[in-house]
Amino acid sequence: MMLMHFLRGLSELGFYYALAGTVAAVFGGSLALWALLVQSGCFALSAALQKRGWVRWLAVLPAAVPFFLPGAVRADWIAALPGLGYLVWMVRREDYGLSWSRGADVFSMLWKVCIPFALLFSVYGGVKVVAGQGLPAFLLAAVSSVLLLRSIRHGPEVYRQRSYQLLNGVSLALLLALAWLASTDWFLNGLWAVYARVVLPVLQTVLMAVSLAGAVLFLLVFGLVMWLISLVSEAAWVEMEAAAAQGELTKQVREVAGSGAEWLERVVLLLLVAAGAAALFYFFRWMTRRRADRAYVHGAGDRLSPAEAARRREPRRLPRTYAGRIRGQYRRFLRHCRKRGIEIEASDTSEEVEAKARRRLVDRGAELADLRLLYRKARYQGTATREEYARVKKLCGELQKEL
Repeated sequence: MMLMHFLRGLSELGFYYALAGTVAAVFGGSLALWALLVQSGCFALSAALQKRGWVRWLAVLPAAVPFFLPGAVRADWIAALPGLGYLVWMVRREDYGLSWSRGADVFSMLWKVCIPFALLFSVYGGVKVVAGQGLPAFLLAAVSSVLLLRSIRHGPEVYRQRSYQLLNGVSLALLLALAWLASTDWFLNGLWAVYARVVLPVLQTVLMAVSLAGAVLFLLVFGLVMWLISLVSEAAWVEMEAAAAQGELTKQVREVAGSGAEWLERVVLLLLVAAGAAALFYFFRWMTRRRADRAYVHGAGDRLSPAEAARRREPRRLPRTYAGRIRGQYRRFLRHCRKRGIEIEASDTSEEVEAKARRRLVDRGAELADLRLLYRKARYQGTATREEYARVKKLCGELQKEL
């Protein structure tokens, strides 16, 4: 199982370091790959120790090693800190599950984000930076995701076999060798030669065409705005033209621009920092919300197929029928239970929800059973009467008051 959790760490943290490692390299960083490997290994070791209580936290300690490696600079530290924070968050929540749907979401978003990001950097001359730091992390994340998804689809009875673990281990070793090869100087020099002679001219042509189209559109809009202004106040327009001819308007503009240039530079820097912080926040919030469905694989291997998990997943918008309203009431009941400290997971069935609620509502077993039966009828048969909806609404109200 350690290998499976190591693959999960590589896929999720590799996604982050494919982006953060590239940015850090611009400022002299070069250790993102090491941080990725160490933190993923710490996560796998912590997962192996999850049944030993606080002992699992000892596995997190080696995650500080990248901060003390020779050659580590401030950019490496800044890039490694969010990854370390994500590792601590997962260990604290004991988030060691292996989910097919979660892995599929990460793999899908990996391509959608990293490829445009790499192309943008490459257009502006950062191809060596992307290839040296971002590409190895991207390869690790992508191939680890494929191996993880394939293993989960087979199930515990397959991926726990020694032969299957050996095959995955060999695949991972080859992947690490490929990632190391992608970061060597001779590979980067060869990649740069191909990029400079083939890819860059094409990208520059496309960018020039887009820029030209944008410039033409801007001039058309600008001309239209100036024409509208001239219609509003012809006299003011003539006066402004006269001032521009005498150089007075140009002088005033230069004075204002000169006095505000430093201020504008600080504002732009502040906005860039804020944008980076916001991007980090939303990235890790998205990662932490990749909650498991019934495709979650627990220690005992309790698992449904991805198709069955997708079938059971509740839609965001429910139909405006009595059956849909019953499901909405039940959904609000679950949210209320969570707010009152009942640990209900997205992977729980209605039977498991009822069992957890019974521990708090000891004397309400009959009502909880009734609520579950009515919900299941609305959920799986898609039918309900007005009286059944009224009954569910009343039950939810009474149960929520007692919670």
